[in-house]
Parts: sequence; C-alpha cells; structure tokens
Amino acid sequence: LSFWLSDGSIPFMFARKKFIFMLIVLLSSAYLVSSKEENNFRDRVVNISESMKSNYSIPDGIKLSFEFREIKNAGAESWRYLIKGYVVIFDLNDFGNISDEELEGLLSHEFSHLETYSKMNWIQFSLYVSFYLADGNFKKNVERNMDFLAIQKGLEKS
Repeated sequence: LSFWLSDGSIPFMFARKKFIFMLIVLLSSAYLVSSKEENNFRDRVVNISESMKSNYSIPDGIKLSFEFREIKNAGAESWRYLIKGYVVIFDLNDFGNISDEELEGLLSHEFSHLETYSKMNWIQFSLYVSFYLADGNFKKNVERNMDFLAIQKGLEKS
C-alpha cells in the first residue's frame, strides 16, 4: 500500500496528517523544554528563598508557596490568601534568564510585601489592597517602600 501518487507527491489527506503529527511533536518538545526551565527556575526560587526567609518577620505556621504563570502588567506578585497562605507568583516569560543575584533582589522585594501583609489584620489588608489596586500614587509609594525595605532587610544582610 503506497501513500505516494504517480507523480511522486503525497495526497493532501496524508500530507495534512503528517503536518499535524510534526506540529504535535514540535509543541511537545517545546513543552518539555519549558517544563524543564520552569522546574530549574522553581528549584532556584525555593533554594534562594530558604536562605533569606529568616531576614523577614513572616509568622511561622503561615504557608508560603510559589506559582509560575503569566501575570498581566507585572513580572512578580505577592498575595495573602485566607486558605492558601502567602503566594509569590512569577511570570516565567519575564525571568527566564535571571541571575541568582537578581532573583535574590526580586525575592527580597516580594518578601517585603509579605512582611507588610503579616502586620495587618484582614480588614486592614482588604483596605490596603483596595487602595493599591485603585490608586496609582498609592501603588507607586508602596512599591518604593518595598524596595527600601528589601534593601534594608534582604540585600543588606546577604
């Protein structure tokens, strides 16, 4: 049984299947490479965060986890959830080639957010987030203060 036509070409149906098969192989390969990069980045985040977590006043017993997904208008975010605890989210598209030193600075900034959140009750935190999301000047001041706190608490002690 031959798939070739008399002029040496492949019938459209089989060419389309071959194209789809090749596309699946390429996408699978890209997924495996990105998964490997994500796992490498995740390992680096966990290792670096373990060494610097003690510089921050984050209460014991509160779960800290990391997520890796696309973020709109940011490269990293820190959140406080009632059930999930503290979550630091990274956008891998922004940090694929980040050095360990840069990652330490980024984590220091995000841990500064978490330390700030830990000093608030849920009502204060809700108001804080509302102002942060609604007022650009408030957000800019918060981010600037987190940078200063990161330098004071994180990078200074490294």
